[in-house]
Amino acid sequence: MTEQERGLIFLCSLLGPIPFVWFITAKFVYGINSETAHYLVPYLLKNTFNLWPLWVAIIAGAVIGLCGFIGFIIYDKGRVYKGPRFKRVLRGTKLVRASSLAEKTKERGHKQLTVAGVPVPTEYETLHFSIGGATGTGKSTIIKEAIYSSLKRGTDKRIVLDPNGEYVETFYRLGDVILSPYDKRSPGWSMFNEIRDDFDYDLYAVSIIQESKERSAEEWYRYGRLIYREVSKKLLTLKRSPTMEEVMHWCTIVENEKLKEFVKGTPAEALFIKGAERATGSARFVLGDKLAPHLKMPAGDFSLRDWLEDDKPGTLFITWQEQMKKSLNPLISCWLDIMFSSLLGMGKRDQRTLFFIDELESLEYLPNLQDLLTKGRKSGASVWAGYQTYSQLIERYGINIAETLLGSMRSGIVMGSSRLGKETLEQMSRALGEIEGEVEHKQGNPFQAGIGNRPRIETRTVRAVTPTEISELKNLTGYVYFPGDLPVGKFKTKHVQYTRKNPVPGIIMR
Repeated sequence: MTEQERGLIFLCSLLGPIPFVWFITAKFVYGINSETAHYLVPYLLKNTFNLWPLWVAIIAGAVIGLCGFIGFIIYDKGRVYKGPRFKRVLRGTKLVRASSLAEKTKERGHKQLTVAGVPVPTEYETLHFSIGGATGTGKSTIIKEAIYSSLKRGTDKRIVLDPNGEYVETFYRLGDVILSPYDKRSPGWSMFNEIRDDFDYDLYAVSIIQESKERSAEEWYRYGRLIYREVSKKLLTLKRSPTMEEVMHWCTIVENEKLKEFVKGTPAEALFIKGAERATGSARFVLGDKLAPHLKMPAGDFSLRDWLEDDKPGTLFITWQEQMKKSLNPLISCWLDIMFSSLLGMGKRDQRTLFFIDELESLEYLPNLQDLLTKGRKSGASVWAGYQTYSQLIERYGINIAETLLGSMRSGIVMGSSRLGKETLEQMSRALGEIEGEVEHKQGNPFQAGIGNRPRIETRTVRAVTPTEISELKNLTGYVYFPGDLPVGKFKTKHVQYTRKNPVPGIIMR
C-alpha cells in the first residue's frame, strides 16, 4: 500500500459515511425512488439544514466517520511490521500478533506447552527453544509459563536450574527432587552413583573436568581427566563405596611418588615419567579446582540416571544462592552434562524431558549439550535455554559451536536487549527473518495525468524486525517464532502471581 493509497483510505473512512447516511435517511424518510429522484434529491440537498432528519443524518455520518477514522489509525499504529509499505509482498517472514499465531498453532485434543499465550506445536517441542533478552526483560516469566503448562500436562520430566529457589517456591510438588549441597532437603549424591560400565569413567570425566576455554590449557585438563579416571577406577576396585573425598585426596594431596605407585599399570602412569613434572603439577592443579565443589555434596545413593530412567513425571530442581554460584558452577554444570549424556544413551523415549536453563552462558562449558540438541529428539529431550548476549556464548563455546547451539534451537523468543550489544541485536534480528516485496514510487505531480506519472516498481529485501526495534522493546514484550512457514508473532505478556495453599521455602539451609 502506497502513502497515497493510505491517504485515500483515511479520507474515505472519515468522509464516506456522511453522504451514505444522508442518502439512506432521505430514501426512507422522504421516499426517494427512481420516479422522484430527479426533483426530490436537488430539493433535499438545498434544504438539508432546514430538515432535521437530514442534518441529524449528517451529524450521525460524521460521528461514524470519525469513529472509523480513529479505528483505522489505531489499526495502522498497531501493525506488527513497521518497515517500508509494500505494494505486494513476494516472500519472506510474516509478522502477526501473538493471538493470530496462537490460532494457527492450537491443536485440538492435545495438552500443549505455551509461551506468551501461544501454544507450542507438539512436533516442535523437541526442536528446542532459545530465549534471548537482557536482564529484567521477562525471560523468567516465559520460563514459568512453560513450566506451568508442562505441569498441567502431567506427563513430563523437568530439570530446572533455579537460582535462589524461585521456581521451588512456585512449582515444587511432593515427590520432586531438590539437588543442592546446601539445602537439607537434597538427597546425597556421588559421581560413583552414575558408574555402571567401564566406559562411564571416560564419559563422565569430561562432565567433571569440562573443556577449557583456552586451547593452551586444554592439555592440562586432558591430563587431569586421565588421572581422575584411573584413580576412580582403582578406588572402586579397592572399596565398595569410595567417596569423592578419597578421589580428591589421591588426585591432589598425596605426593607424586605415592600417586605414581597408586596408578601403576594404568595409562596415567605415563604422566609420572622423568621430565613430566610440570604437566603432572598442572593437571593436579586443575583437578583441585574441579573436584572441590564435589566435596560440598553430602554422601548418598541418589542417581541422576536412575531418576531419568524412572518413567514417573516430576521435577528436579538444581538450586543455589547467588553468592554460591561461582564456587558451585563446576558441580552444577557437571550434573547437567551427566543428564545430557545419560538421556542420549537411553535411546527412543516417548516421554518428554524438559531442560529449563536460564543464562546458559554463565555455566561451564557443557560438552554434551551440542549432541543433545542435534540428536536428542528421539530421546524426548526439549531444551529451553535463556541467554543475555551472543558475545558471552562465543566466549564460552567459541563462534562455531555457539552458532551450532543457537542454530539447533529452531524455536525461539526474542526480547529486548541493550543498544550496545550490537552483535546480539544483529543475531536476534536475523533470526526473525527478512521480507521481500515490491515498493511503488510515484513520479511527477500526482494531481496531473500524463506519462511522467507512471509508478516505478522497486523490489526490496528488508529485515522483518530491525535491531533498533528489538532494542526498543519494552519489558515483557517480544517476538516468538517456530520452524517452518509459521508466521512470527509479536506478544505482550504479563507477570503472573502463582499462589499455593502451603508455601514452600526456596532454600532451607543445612
